[in-house]
Amino acid sequence: MNNEGVGRFLQRIREGISLLMNYYQLTHIFQISKKIIMLKIKRTLQPYAYNGKIQFGFGNSTLIREIPDTPRNRSLILSTDLEKVATTAELDRFKNLGLVTDNPYNDSRYSRNINFFEWIDESSNISPASYQEKLLNSSVLIVGIGGIGGTIAESLTRLGVGKLILVDFDVVDESNLTRQSIYNIENIQHSKIEAARNYLHSIGETHIEVITQKISTKPDLEKIYTDNIFDLAICSADTPQDIDFWFDDLSAKYNIPFIAGSYASTVINYACIIPNITVDLHTFYAENKITDDHLIPDKVSTSVIAPITFMAAGLISYKVFAMLTGLNNTCNCIQIDVLTWDIHQYDISLSSKSKENE
Repeated sequence: MNNEGVGRFLQRIREGISLLMNYYQLTHIFQISKKIIMLKIKRTLQPYAYNGKIQFGFGNSTLIREIPDTPRNRSLILSTDLEKVATTAELDRFKNLGLVTDNPYNDSRYSRNINFFEWIDESSNISPASYQEKLLNSSVLIVGIGGIGGTIAESLTRLGVGKLILVDFDVVDESNLTRQSIYNIENIQHSKIEAARNYLHSIGETHIEVITQKISTKPDLEKIYTDNIFDLAICSADTPQDIDFWFDDLSAKYNIPFIAGSYASTVINYACIIPNITVDLHTFYAENKITDDHLIPDKVSTSVIAPITFMAAGLISYKVFAMLTGLNNTCNCIQIDVLTWDIHQYDISLSSKSKENE
């Protein structure tokens, strides 16, 4: 290569470096601009004036907070950049009341989720999107993709849970269509697990892993625990009879929380077991004298309608959301009879048991 050729070559290198530097600077500026936070009072709490106070949490009395109704407070509520107009003391007071947010209130995919997280969060956290981030980084195992499990899978996909591991072995039957939301006529006699994966992929970006397997023994289930990584397990299978207790044992062994959910006629329920935080399922059943001594050993086909399965799945899905985000999470078991609307709630935390024994 002659001197002229070398010169052109070096010039191109310099131009390339210049372009890369410009790109880096633009990218750096863009990243910084994305981090610009505009703090404001939560719009989702719909502040309103009442009896000399400004109250927040309209529509939900359990979330109401209040401050004095003064011109200064009204001005701060209307500000779109609190850090510019509020004193440090004022900003801290609003944060401690759980009233401050960096929510941009846009129409992005998970914006409605984020608005909801903002609404129910009474902590000083200013970033409701951080809860969505927790969901996106979570993984959930669901065993049994039928009336409850399939609808839970759909709910968690719409919530934005990052990964679902689905386990089932069955095919779609015509009788499933009355209560199992993720299947349709075209799926009849096809694999449930594959139909579920296809449907869930049409909804969102959740990574779906499927395991086509019938869980017949505790070692079958344990292999799924040892071969996969997940933050939470859900048992929505009704057979074998002892499967809930297998989950209970493996939950303790591998230190992974699990939820067992079911229905019986008009009654829906769930039990949420967290190792070292709650009692185990064996203890809970024994304390509440829950047995399975049926006079007629043969069980009839499932007796349920879609509203019952959807409510059960919704109840469990909300519990999953609470556990994964830490928002409003409680150590409890719930039973609701939608015929009478009787609600039974059991505190199964180990701390509550310790107090009872004092």
